[in-house]
Amino acid sequence: MNVNKHGVVYYSPIYNWSHEEVMAYIEHFNIKLPPLYKWANGFQVGTGPWAAREHTGSIQKGREEVYNINPSIVKRAAKYIASAAEFLGNSR
Repeated sequence: MNVNKHGVVYYSPIYNWSHEEVMAYIEHFNIKLPPLYKWANGFQVGTGPWAAREHTGSIQKGREEVYNINPSIVKRAAKYIASAAEFLGNSR
C-alpha cells in the first residue's frame, strides 16, 4: 500500500517488479496479453491516451499509428479534431 503526495492511498502489489518478473508471471500462469501489446509501440505507450503519441515525432505520424491500430478511432475523431480530419484528407 502506498500514499501519494495528495494523500491518495493505492495498492499496487507488482509496482516494484521488473519487466522480466512481470513477463515470467504472465508466462507461468498462462495469462493472455491484451491486444495493445501487439500494436506498434504497445509496450511503451500502453493504455495511455491515443492522442499522446509524442514518440512518433509529429501529429500526423501519431494519427497514422492510431489509424493502423484502429481506423475507426481516427474516423470518429475527425468529426471533432481538425488534425484527424486533415490526416484522413491527406492520407486516405
